[in-house]
Amino acid sequence: MQSTKDILNQFTTKLHNSKTLSELEKLRLDYLGRNGKVNTLLKDIKSIKVDDRKNFGESINKIKDEIELA
Repeated sequence: MQSTKDILNQFTTKLHNSKTLSELEKLRLDYLGRNGKVNTLLKDIKSIKVDDRKNFGESINKIKDEIELA
């Protein structure tokens, strides 16, 4: 499982390298789509220890917000 920082760094790099609207749309789907990386993290939350779920969920929501804003 990738860390939230790694996913955000990958997204930022790919965002800066995107030149067309279709590339941006593909990037959005890759990260925020139904089978995207952020959704995959949300599905994996059940494998996290109960004590750590709140912090993990908050970090996922934070990167989701940052990706949507970008």
